[in-house]
Amino acid sequence: MYNGESRGERKLILFCCKKYKHINLSLSIKSSNVLWYGKPLYEDDMELISQIKGYVNKVPGAEIFREKHTQGLILNQLHESFPEEFAFHPRSFVLPRDEEALKASIKSHPKKLLIAKPNEGAGGGGIFLFKSMKDLSGFTWAKECVVQRYISNPLLINKRKWDMRLYVMIHGVNPMKAYIATDIGLARF
Repeated sequence: MYNGESRGERKLILFCCKKYKHINLSLSIKSSNVLWYGKPLYEDDMELISQIKGYVNKVPGAEIFREKHTQGLILNQLHESFPEEFAFHPRSFVLPRDEEALKASIKSHPKKLLIAKPNEGAGGGGIFLFKSMKDLSGFTWAKECVVQRYISNPLLINKRKWDMRLYVMIHGVNPMKAYIATDIGLARF
């Protein structure tokens, strides 16, 4: 059963159905062994998930990881526990929680350029650069944002910032068994 938004998702599903003959995708939950959600899962969807006798492409509650402040908190904790492995990620200040730490950082590094990203933002909207708390106070949404050191020389492709998404299927967690799609992915510029 497919409940999606993206043209790319539909293409991926059809590709998987052709390649893996044991996948049975139909519009009926009773005759399908795959439930594919292109949208976030909500509490009302849990009853539907319990009816599927097969695969579901989303983990209920995982949408929290899309939120910038959650990512910042998790990456900060990982950096504290594994400093070498997570040195690639600059310290995140999650406001309002880390306001005092941000003030102390600005005081000790007054010339450092910082970037503020609204927690609910997407596509680069609302992002701005600043150097002082006074600069930050002019933005009403800045009470709930993530602040990081601005990286002035990011990895660019054709002078553009980019990100990529890879598709991973987690088949089990004990023992951990996961597959990464090698034939399809997404790059955004």
